[in-house]
Amino acid sequence: MDIMELGAIGELVGGVAVATSLTYVGVPVRETNQHSRRRLASEDAPAPIHETHPWCSAEAA
Repeated sequence: MDIMELGAIGELVGGVAVATSLTYVGVPVRETNQHSRRRLASEDAPAPIHETHPWCSAEAA
């Protein structure tokens, strides 16, 4: 095996590692986003911040 073949194998292994790591990180991020959206859509979601903190509304500025 010469250096070019080793480089091609290394590039392939690196590409697989990147795809695997993106999947490993992407799945929990997607689940967290879905959980947050469900939480915000439910009745027990906290009130929007401008309702609980009037000083942060646009009218207070």
